[in-house]
Amino acid sequence: MLHAVRATLDDALTTIDPDGPQDPGLGFLLGRPLALVRTRIDLELCGPARTTVAWSQVAAPPPPDLTDYPWFVRLGDPHRTDDGLIGMIIDDNYDHLDTVVDPVDEHDGFLRPIPTDGEPPFTVSVAGEPLNTTLLVDPRVPVHATTDVLPTGTVHIPQEFTARALARMAVAFRAGPLQTDEAHGTALIPTPATAAGTWSWAEPATDGWRTLPLTSPDPTATPFSHPDLRSGYLLLGDAVTSTDHTTGEHA
Repeated sequence: MLHAVRATLDDALTTIDPDGPQDPGLGFLLGRPLALVRTRIDLELCGPARTTVAWSQVAAPPPPDLTDYPWFVRLGDPHRTDDGLIGMIIDDNYDHLDTVVDPVDEHDGFLRPIPTDGEPPFTVSVAGEPLNTTLLVDPRVPVHATTDVLPTGTVHIPQEFTARALARMAVAFRAGPLQTDEAHGTALIPTPATAAGTWSWAEPATDGWRTLPLTSPDPTATPFSHPDLRSGYLLLGDAVTSTDHTTGEHA
């Protein structure tokens, strides 16, 4: 089932093409980071509901029927490349994931496509309780909400809530075995040439993972006295922070 979920999410991502400048986050270098968002969907009136104006009931008008009307709400639009919805959990029912594209492979009924031609999967009303949903979205683009009573609206995650998290992401490149040594708590490994960012070395250890900063070896120095063969990962991080700092210095 996990393979079906991953394949379906990959298909959904092919329908999203964000506009605007390229995101500077390193997370988008090797993948498509997603955001898990809790939302509450409710329908409210701008003032009291209109009651009957019949003379026979003007003194004691009955409760208006409008507040009990159910209105369909459609979240997302797979035909729009600027819509970021990928899937959602409706009303805290984690037995199913509703997706904007048709499911791929066997999934034991866990995946359900959101209908594009028929009725949306839920309704809201003024008198009803708000509906809680959990959305899986691309944080760079908004999610569209379409109803039969209001113009299509959009909601998006403010960049201030995602920029810092994306900036903290590091990109890992598998490397090794490398003939190298340590000097003063750093790994003597040639540092890749990049315009910004900080490189480090991570390798498995007996008590977890060991991370060391990198120091480029002196090409004129004598060879390592006791070199080791190491296999691990080259990590690139802080590229966004470094770029912003460099830009500020030249401003």
